[in-house]
Amino acid sequence: MRRLSLVVDFFTNAAELAMLELPSGDANDADVPRLDASGGTIAMDHLGPIVVNVDGSLARITNWEALSQHEQDVARRRVAKRNAERLAVLKAAANGT
Repeated sequence: MRRLSLVVDFFTNAAELAMLELPSGDANDADVPRLDASGGTIAMDHLGPIVVNVDGSLARITNWEALSQHEQDVARRRVAKRNAERLAVLKAAANGT
């Protein structure tokens, strides 16, 4: 009986979550990036560098926009160096060496 109750609770919560929607945006908003499905790119430099974690997962620096320009420059250099080192270790591990 407990299992049935959990299933019902799950679907009730799922239905409630389905009702939550993002606000509709303005399709003509120039600040919204558009991605061309034919292979175009979008620059996301304002989000900061992508950090390669030790396990190979990716992350970003959460407070990037709060950093000063000098702090961002230092962070970019350090992250680039650390990413290169971590990628080399991950590639070596993948190759069995």
